[in-house]
Amino acid sequence: MIRLQRSPALPTTERRKRLAGYDGWLILSTVVLLVFGLMALYSIAQDQPGQQAIFKNHVIRLGIGMFFFAAFFWVPLTTWRKLALPLYGLNLVLLLLVEFAGQTRGGAQRWIQFGPIEFQPSEMAKLVMVLMIAQVLVSAQDQIRSLGTFLRSLLWVLPPALLVFFQPHLGATLVLFVSWLAISVVTGVRWRWIVAFIGLGALAIPAVMLGYQRERVEGLLRGDNKTNAYQQHRAAIAFAEGGVLGTGYGQGEQKRGGYIPEQETDFVVTTIGEEGGLMGMTLLISAFSLFFGRIWWLMVRTSDPYKRAVAAGIFAVLGFHTVLNLGMNLSITPVVGLWLPFLSFGGTALWLCCACVGLLLQLSRQGEEGMF
Repeated sequence: MIRLQRSPALPTTERRKRLAGYDGWLILSTVVLLVFGLMALYSIAQDQPGQQAIFKNHVIRLGIGMFFFAAFFWVPLTTWRKLALPLYGLNLVLLLLVEFAGQTRGGAQRWIQFGPIEFQPSEMAKLVMVLMIAQVLVSAQDQIRSLGTFLRSLLWVLPPALLVFFQPHLGATLVLFVSWLAISVVTGVRWRWIVAFIGLGALAIPAVMLGYQRERVEGLLRGDNKTNAYQQHRAAIAFAEGGVLGTGYGQGEQKRGGYIPEQETDFVVTTIGEEGGLMGMTLLISAFSLFFGRIWWLMVRTSDPYKRAVAAGIFAVLGFHTVLNLGMNLSITPVVGLWLPFLSFGGTALWLCCACVGLLLQLSRQGEEGMF
């Protein structure tokens, strides 16, 4: 009789070395957020006429998102750093293609059709911009505090930002600038240049209000719940009906009646607020807090400037989306059309989130021990 010998167990220190960097809390928070999204979209798909395919399509797109997760997890960061410039050029070409042959929906021209798949280059631009600006500023560390370096980095942001702005998509444009400023902060750019740019941006707000965002800003300040503040008014009703414990899973009356437009995308959190109540929202915000807390921990613990810059950029992109989306759902900010990470129904947006998590896990895997 042949006996198979069991492999000796790895010492505790060796197991820790193998697990070091695989941030279990980041993985857990991501899974929890994805589950929140799946449950909310399944609930919406069951009750709203014509929306039955939402959940199925979201699961399929999440499956595709695993490819992007794997690519950014396994491909070395040094390779992505080398590809930053080619990807930046490719993204500019795609953004220009949107201007001439893009799909129009809801008055905005943002999508390119590839067979059965719709692709949104403005979403791709967010991660590409993080990789590119991190490369530009980290490579100029010897002159990082000069105005010239700050302005040169701005020149890399302006072409994609302007193309996205004229789609029009103010929300995505703001995301590009916010990620650039975040990377500027952690790479050592002088605060005076950053504050000056923010001040100039604040002066441009009235000009933006004269454009297509004017109605949304007015809706926040003195909105009519039958016209320009209808979504936020209905969102408030949904949260109020949820109370502390919620109406119960699948039992939301605002959701059942289809009273909230774009509930599967920009206003998906209203389903959680109505059916899960304050308890459900507390769990959701706790999951987001853990997720962003782990990114912050990675950012401050790593000694590599490029890793720190990339982590800061991803933190800014997904954090800005989260804050603005929750803000517009709670009538704190205007409706700017920003999806909620991991929860909102979408294709390119979900793939962006998957790619970001894959890259973050790679950064932590290559980082110092103790990240788990």
